[in-house]
Amino acid sequence: VWWGSLVARSSRPGCLGEETAMALSGALERLQEEAICSICLEYMTEPVSVDCGHNFCHGCITKHCQEKCLWNDAPFSCPQCRAPCRRSSLRPNRQLANIVESIRQLRLGVRLSFLPSLTPVDVTLDPETAHPDLILSEDHKSVRRGGRKLLLSFFDNTRRFNSAPVVLGVQFFFSGRHYWEVHVGDKPEWGLGLCKEAASRKGNILFSPNNGYWVLRLQNGGNYEALTCPVSHLTLSIRPRCIGIFLDYEAGEISFYNVTDRSHLYTFTDKFSGKLRPLFYLGSFLGGKNAEPLDSAETGAPVGRHRLATHP
Repeated sequence: VWWGSLVARSSRPGCLGEETAMALSGALERLQEEAICSICLEYMTEPVSVDCGHNFCHGCITKHCQEKCLWNDAPFSCPQCRAPCRRSSLRPNRQLANIVESIRQLRLGVRLSFLPSLTPVDVTLDPETAHPDLILSEDHKSVRRGGRKLLLSFFDNTRRFNSAPVVLGVQFFFSGRHYWEVHVGDKPEWGLGLCKEAASRKGNILFSPNNGYWVLRLQNGGNYEALTCPVSHLTLSIRPRCIGIFLDYEAGEISFYNVTDRSHLYTFTDKFSGKLRPLFYLGSFLGGKNAEPLDSAETGAPVGRHRLATHP
């Protein structure tokens, strides 16, 4: 994992020796593996142990049993090793819960330590992917809703979103670490993130990792959501006017930050394959209440700024 490699690479005389640093990096990687639920592939929430000794989120293993139509204390197979288990034997693993929280805090501290040092550059929006109702600026750095009723078939092509008000960035990523920022201003609805180049763009789209979309969304002016399955509802102390997005392709992470107060909002954990592209969702027009562009009204900053985040 990337934060483990940072520990290893920071070795210098007077600090950790190289062998010690590498050993620490390996230990941290193994700890992270233990902290990931093999059902949802996210950090465990309320981890519980089953009869065979494997651990899962309490919600994930409960849902697994329900999907198998197993109620009361009927035996079930461990999702990881297929050993027989019973729901009555589920045991809260408080020690693992503490480890998971410690790893979260460690990773967050490393992320936020480098966030101010990044100097993102412009992301260019791809007009060939834009829903026909979206209006791009001449330099393709800003986008807003048009509130128009259009004959969609006239504007349609294989690359264009024909239902969701979405436009993609021209840039695509298939390796490395990348960072960009999006100024959302006071828009009551928006969505930001990444999608697979091969993801469907036609008809009603369910934004979820299963469909190749990793999206953080604001709805109704105050409901912040990470569009997982099921949806993860977020509580924010400060309303963000600018969102930072960090992709670590090899580590399988997409992290979102409130640039205003340098707080971490959410991290998707997944295994990526193929090309990923920045995504900008404009939300509903709301009778003109959501007509503000994805752009900073005060500074005129562009909708997206991107750079390859290279760290020693």
